[in-house]
Amino acid sequence: MIKIKFAFFFFLASFLYSDNPDQYLTDKINQQFSSPLSRDFFQQVTYLGDGRTVLILSSSLTLLPDSNLNNLGKLSLTGYALSGITTNLIKVTVNRTRPNQGGYSFPSGHTSTAFCCAYIISRHYPQWTIPSYSIAGAVGVSRIALNQHYLGDVLGGVLIGVISGWIVEKYSDIIISL
Repeated sequence: MIKIKFAFFFFLASFLYSDNPDQYLTDKINQQFSSPLSRDFFQQVTYLGDGRTVLILSSSLTLLPDSNLNNLGKLSLTGYALSGITTNLIKVTVNRTRPNQGGYSFPSGHTSTAFCCAYIISRHYPQWTIPSYSIAGAVGVSRIALNQHYLGDVLGGVLIGVISGWIVEKYSDIIISL
């Protein structure tokens, strides 16, 4: 199953190497969220997928006496590291130009971080599944609305985040024991 997911991922990456396939959809999403209120909202939401935010929140959880939250912090930190390393390796390999003409667009790191954390949270606190994935989805949309990524970059980030979360959960007993 993992081989199929990775094959799909690399197919997706090669398909999205060009800016053209998802440029139209990215432009349409940007048009929907062009108001100043939308921009302000997404400028705040995007920080929820920022590595520094996740690092601070996850590290804080590891300091709490509650073992469930402590373990969630350990797993989130590990997921952040795994999704971040994977995302950045792919970014420098693909080297896709961002919609704002910056570099290293594919995949979206904010989105991979947000979806990795959402996956891990949902496995330990099922009652938080919908809110955590809603926040992760909003982070992904924010990256498009702020002209930082194409739709394909965000979808790649979703895939990396979920796979990273799944890997962390598969080895959670080992991670928690460290």
